[in-house]
Amino acid sequence: QGLTFTPKPVTIRVLGGGGKFKEMTRANFIGRRRQLQNCLYALRNGSEYLGVILHGGGGLGKSSIASRLSFGRLSNYEMIFWSDWQKGVTPLNSQALRDKLKKTNSIFREPALLSYLNESTKETLETNLRILFDELNQKGKPLLLIFDDFEWNLEPQEDGSYTIKKEPARVLQAVIEAVLNTNHKIIITCRYNKFDSGNCILPHFYPQGLEPPSKSDLAKLLRRLENFNSDRIDVRLQERAKEIAAENPRLLEELNTVLGKSLTVAQ
Repeated sequence: QGLTFTPKPVTIRVLGGGGKFKEMTRANFIGRRRQLQNCLYALRNGSEYLGVILHGGGGLGKSSIASRLSFGRLSNYEMIFWSDWQKGVTPLNSQALRDKLKKTNSIFREPALLSYLNESTKETLETNLRILFDELNQKGKPLLLIFDDFEWNLEPQEDGSYTIKKEPARVLQAVIEAVLNTNHKIIITCRYNKFDSGNCILPHFYPQGLEPPSKSDLAKLLRRLENFNSDRIDVRLQERAKEIAAENPRLLEELNTVLGKSLTVAQ
């Protein structure tokens, strides 16, 4: 932290997510200017934070903001996108992280460094990651690690709170320790912001909450959705779709597609 440098442009690689994490350009991104500015301030070199946690209900745009940050203002970083746990079983774990790093950057596959990504190494994961991340930091190729839908790594407690599962907590802590004093950054999207990490994970992140869009932003979004403005679709269907979406941007986009299909059926 506190270091300054001019990052070299690198190729962005999106790993995992099944295409969910797509580029959000200025043209197709609406509103959220304040939230974007807050995140950029927290992610700048010299900030007290190592990254940000974008939190809020499903469909409010957490992944969209992370995408806008990644493909836009942070496009000089090499991106590692993680959301494989959505396939249903595997939370964040040491071996999966090592495998993903091997695929991300050719530097990690150099003989002198590859051994640090082997599970059999005698050193701790934290030590190995620190060596690897320091090497990248010196060569001016910062990483942007994006852990999307992190709630899949949490488990509910009887009192209604959440705790990070043991292995994801260990791995994330190792990543945080390795990122300290480098130019690498971390973005986490999660439905919940208050969860027990069992360590000092959360203080390293700026919490940016998301709420439903403002009325003006909602109007802009609806103007962009063709089937909410088509005179070929029953106004009652359009209004009912708006009620069902309850100002949720992702639901509005999905229902826009449903309205289009209703038009096809009618024909």
